[in-house]
Amino acid sequence: MVKAHLKRLAAPRTWKIPRKKSTWITRPLPGRSRFELGMPISVILKEVINLTKTTREVRYLIYNKQLLVNHKEIKSHKHLVGLFDVISFPSINKHYRLVLSTKGYLTCKEIDEKEASYKIIKLINKTYLKGGKLQYNFNDGTNFIVKEDKLNVGDGILFDLKNKKQKNEIKLEENTLVIFIAGAHMGHIGKVKSLSKGSRLFVNVENSTKEVKKDFIIPIGKEKPLITVNVEE
Repeated sequence: MVKAHLKRLAAPRTWKIPRKKSTWITRPLPGRSRFELGMPISVILKEVINLTKTTREVRYLIYNKQLLVNHKEIKSHKHLVGLFDVISFPSINKHYRLVLSTKGYLTCKEIDEKEASYKIIKLINKTYLKGGKLQYNFNDGTNFIVKEDKLNVGDGILFDLKNKKQKNEIKLEENTLVIFIAGAHMGHIGKVKSLSKGSRLFVNVENSTKEVKKDFIIPIGKEKPLITVNVEE
């Protein structure tokens, strides 16, 4: 049975919210993202972006189609916005991306209209379907069938949100930039030094080399991140 309520004190540590402001906070509906790497849209608007003061105002924006997530209309103030998702307000031409701070908190960064068309997603597994078809499955729930198997599990892509297709591939290999989404370096950007056998690799981060699990990182580019992925804090 899915719980309908969430106490502020029990909210994920990635939510940078006043813990004693009140007893309860909006519990997000089940979504494509991991609970600790996402936030309900009402909490984002009221306590991160500070664009609204009440849940009623959030509902008004949703009902009047003045609020989009990844260029799609949403139906509930409990909608779970995941890491790197894009929140847009068409009437005022404002766009924000949910990113990590270097202290490991979820926050929002305003981005321009061009960047708002893209997000980075990570390949987590592959599924072979009837007829010999291959389906890629990504960390945010996105999946699509491919003609050629060009990616390995752990690789990322720059995904075109408007056209629902791959823009660029981001191979997880030496010198690839990655962002930590778990562990002590959560929110920091590092560079892959070398790959080891199995599910681990070595990453240079904060002037040292760490052996980390592939599950702890997402590839984000080569010379620089392809999109905004974090903020200094």
